[in-house]
Amino acid sequence: MNKKWLKYGLLALVVLVWTSVIVQLLSWGEDEQGVYLQAEEMIHSGEIEVAGMSDTLLLNYRDPFLERSRRSVIHNTPGLTSKKQLQKAPAIISWPGVEYNGSIGSRNQEAMAMIKINGVEKILKAGVETDGLELNRIFKDSILVTYSGEHKTIRK
Repeated sequence: MNKKWLKYGLLALVVLVWTSVIVQLLSWGEDEQGVYLQAEEMIHSGEIEVAGMSDTLLLNYRDPFLERSRRSVIHNTPGLTSKKQLQKAPAIISWPGVEYNGSIGSRNQEAMAMIKINGVEKILKAGVETDGLELNRIFKDSILVTYSGEHKTIRK
């Protein structure tokens, strides 16, 4: 008999809990509308002053993805120059048109590269300089060249 009363008591408790959940769900949207309406009435009546009600973005926050890189921000203030602004910009080198067409040579011969420089075909060995362009190394699929102190790898 005691177990029977326990079963009915727990059943009544479950019904009460579910009833409260359903009541909460049904009255969920009503409270929010009332709060918003009250806030609007307070703003329009002058009880609350809202300064600057325009939509703006505040973009002066720290970027979490750039946390590890430590870059200093240079502000362009008239009359002040930074060390970076005082350094000369590197000279821009205008490279000739270089095209690598392949290599010639066998196992017991030194390899030679077939290169087209500004439309003119040339066959060069490693270490040879022509038209200011020096051929440093020859590989099967690329060559390493130097022009005015700047190194580049040219691929087929």
